[in-house]
Amino acid sequence: MLYSPVWSSAVMIPRYIFKKVGLFSVALTRGEDLHMWAKIALRYRVALSPEDGAIYHLSSDNRACNSLIEAEDVAIASAIEEFMKTGDVPVSSWSMAQECLAYRRLQLAKYHFLTNNKKLAYKLLHKTNEIRLYRKKRIILKFVFLFIPIPFVNIIVAIKRCVIK
Repeated sequence: MLYSPVWSSAVMIPRYIFKKVGLFSVALTRGEDLHMWAKIALRYRVALSPEDGAIYHLSSDNRACNSLIEAEDVAIASAIEEFMKTGDVPVSSWSMAQECLAYRRLQLAKYHFLTNNKKLAYKLLHKTNEIRLYRKKRIILKFVFLFIPIPFVNIIVAIKRCVIK
């Protein structure tokens, strides 16, 4: 559902960075790797190589993305919000971190709406109100959530996927 530029099994991080930012969160049931990468990226410069450095097999039966998502918020939310409270200056800009968080929240809101969890979808939409970049997308999603029945939205999504392929 949500694209991640970081894949846990293909990341190299010096041990001292883990000592500074802390270890993986045991409180999260999903997205603990994204949470960790957000904590690191806010404090340190990271590089993303366009070269293939690993092979990722999509055929595994026990992949987390094969199960339903029940999360109330995206995994990176707590890392970004906790860092904002410290008052430290992030390596990347605040607006970039907020935009990333808003984008992921909108994606998760869309997912929750399509799985008939409207209450959580609205809660996530509300959390993105301060971000101007996705204002139009948020307005469209609110309109769809309010006025278009879920089965019809699922048909539209299926058609869109067929057209894109």
